[in-house]
Amino acid sequence: MGQYGSRLEPNVEQKSFERFSAVTCSAQGWRPSRNGRQTHHTNGTEPREECSGSTACAILIDSDQVYCSNIGDSRAVASIAGHVCPLSFDHKPNRRDELKRIESGGGWVEFNRVNGALAMSRALGDFFFKQNIDSPLHKQIVTAIPDVIICKQKELEFLVLACDGVFDMMTNAEVIKFVRNKLAQKIHPKEICQRLLEVCIAEQPSTSLPGCDNVTVTIIFPSDLASIYKKCAKPKSSKKPTLAMSDSDYAAACGENSA
Repeated sequence: MGQYGSRLEPNVEQKSFERFSAVTCSAQGWRPSRNGRQTHHTNGTEPREECSGSTACAILIDSDQVYCSNIGDSRAVASIAGHVCPLSFDHKPNRRDELKRIESGGGWVEFNRVNGALAMSRALGDFFFKQNIDSPLHKQIVTAIPDVIICKQKELEFLVLACDGVFDMMTNAEVIKFVRNKLAQKIHPKEICQRLLEVCIAEQPSTSLPGCDNVTVTIIFPSDLASIYKKCAKPKSSKKPTLAMSDSDYAAACGENSA
């Protein structure tokens, strides 16, 4: 497997999250409290509450299976026989299932943000939105329980993992087309990552214009580069994979077309 870059059952998801949380807390010196918030102790001083947060998107390739675990709005998109196949769906507050959980937990959505503040509905951290002591982790206003998508590795050409700064500028289809065309030209994935980010970064810094968010991208491929170059040089397969999805359908699934 190469890497370059500048729905499981609920109890499985829960156990995976609890293990991840325990390891993270131990490494960072955090102590989870009853209400789901975490505090940070440094040199015996008074605990300091953490208020920031992060997205997370992880890929595991195990034998013939590909697992994608996602929290937030970083994204994983696969090219399978030339087709655009999303392996994660952005956790936006207006997504129907996310909105239901937010409102059931006592929150609301305003200006497409959780409680008018947070642009995503699942995240690591952001403990201000995880204070309902009467609700389990997966029912908090903002939860860190991931969605997990599993697919077969067969006909997988490559995967692109990138943060929202990339997908604010390019659609899933545009990203896959860009990367696939470059691989067909036998351009090294590291160079492709650099070129992709150059397309996404604004020429002038600004707080409001597109292309000024942070941008990170990784290209993952399951076999040797020579094989990937050969696969990407072939025309797109006439057989549409189950996971294939248009950009408009993806936007609708993520609640982006909701009022």
